Amino acid sequence: MPKSAVDFPQLVIVDLGSQYSHVIVRTLREMGYRSALLSPSKAEKLLSQYRPKGIIWSGGAACVSDPGAPVPPKNYLGEIPVLGICLGMQYLATWLGGKLSKEINRKEYGPREAKIIARTSPLFKNIPDGPVLCSHGDSVQKVPPKFHITAVTDDCPILAMEAADGRPIYGVQFHPEVTVTTHGKLLLENFVKVICGCKKDWQPANLIASIREEILETLPKNAKVLHGFSGGVDSTVIAALLSPVLGNRLIGLTIDGCQFRAGELDHIEAAAKSAGLKNHRTVKVCEELITALGLTTDAEAKRRTFKSVYSHTIERVGEETGATYFLQGTLATDLIEAGQLGGASLIKSHHNVGLPLNLTQLHPLRQLFKHEVRDLARALKLPPSVSERMPFPGPGLLVRIFGVPVTQERLELLRRADAIAERILKDNGALAGLSQLVVALCGAPTVGVKGDEREYGHPVVVRAVKTVDFMTAETIELPPTVRRALTEALTQIPKITRVFFDETPKPPATIEME
Repeated sequence: MPKSAVDFPQLVIVDLGSQYSHVIVRTLREMGYRSALLSPSKAEKLLSQYRPKGIIWSGGAACVSDPGAPVPPKNYLGEIPVLGICLGMQYLATWLGGKLSKEINRKEYGPREAKIIARTSPLFKNIPDGPVLCSHGDSVQKVPPKFHITAVTDDCPILAMEAADGRPIYGVQFHPEVTVTTHGKLLLENFVKVICGCKKDWQPANLIASIREEILETLPKNAKVLHGFSGGVDSTVIAALLSPVLGNRLIGLTIDGCQFRAGELDHIEAAAKSAGLKNHRTVKVCEELITALGLTTDAEAKRRTFKSVYSHTIERVGEETGATYFLQGTLATDLIEAGQLGGASLIKSHHNVGLPLNLTQLHPLRQLFKHEVRDLARALKLPPSVSERMPFPGPGLLVRIFGVPVTQERLELLRRADAIAERILKDNGALAGLSQLVVALCGAPTVGVKGDEREYGHPVVVRAVKTVDFMTAETIELPPTVRRALTEALTQIPKITRVFFDETPKPPATIEME
């Protein structure tokens, strides 16, 4: 964002490679506090010139002893309040004279019941015992001198620790920033407000003016801008934000590679109208894309092929229109999962991250999470069909066909199954409250019996999840009546022989099948 008259954020988060580092930023914003997420090297440079009110060391997949592990700057320990999370806590223990353990029985992955044993701790003020999300191999076996233990689990005798001599140093071996940790937000509030003395300084409404200012400062006068418009909440928010200030210079581009669900193009047109997008075009590349995919079944290969066709189409339309910039609804989660932020591990590539374009790419929502973009949609008075819309991956149905090559026939089969499943959930009141409904076509054929005859066809997988930020997700067990209705309706479709229900949470699974 462009520089403004406001002070630098009061809080610095040192990113040690955790998939959840940006969730800390999102949680603090939700609470009303601005923060800056920085790599260790950038944090060290900043801290040599600026003293924030508090510092958080995020977690990470590395171990303290790993060669090349990210290392937080430590020269301010004892001067500025520090909260070490997971790997951050392990660094605190190692550097200050404690000891780590690699014992198998101390490893913890998933929800655990935390027991608070230091009720006078300012970090745990008003926090009862309750669930926390743990994800660690190493653990602290012995706290440093002049430290005491503040929380435990049945398997982890040192779940949290803090300095007992007045130094503002705190460590927790769990993730307070995720929703699984029931009282995590209160713990962060205690650190930020009680320990660091921060004042609330962030409001979502301020983003609208800030994003418009950034784009206007970036673009040369009269420059034309292509915008990858899918009709989802992200791309529609960008259109609604920038249409008033760019007018006809903003060209919405929808690329139809037959990856869309039933009725999707009609929704896209309606969303463009609601956003005030004055210049919108749809380009069809179905035959080109299906031919390019060929016989591939590898998810990443499909994404790369989609990205290639997507990029070539953008460049072609850019030449036709004279556009020299390309706007996308890339979110922080896209960049994290694509391994583009903070050293986070690559989980899967995204079609809108790292496009090989000759147009200058702009990502005005890159610092935001899905729920924040939904807040912007409501502030911009976009209809609920946009603000509450479930996300849909850029490659769409192409990555919901797995284990078998993508063909027009299979796309039509999945498109029909997806539409039927969504209708059944809606009719039964089961669609409300879902964050994502995934209907996928499995390539491994199974035998069925229809009309007393053998049929060899595809299973369909139905997956319903609920999440706040799409970094973690709970699965929803659909009611038995809905399951029966889905199974009966979907197996009526020719070439569909079975219905599976996927109830694996994230982690360990991702939300999409591929």
